[in-house]
Amino acid sequence: MKNGLKWTLALSLGGAAGYAYWYFFGCTSGCAITSSPLNTTMYGMAMAALLKWDPKF
Repeated sequence: MKNGLKWTLALSLGGAAGYAYWYFFGCTSGCAITSSPLNTTMYGMAMAALLKWDPKF
């Protein structure tokens, strides 16, 4: 249960950070990652998952 909560928190924070990046810095067209809020949210979640993969976290 505790490990699942950490994963949920990490992915939620990563998604929120990705969306915030799109909101404040994203471009409207021509950018592969930052042109869509869905892309940046998924990218943020992927980065959070990679950071969470470390067992010390």
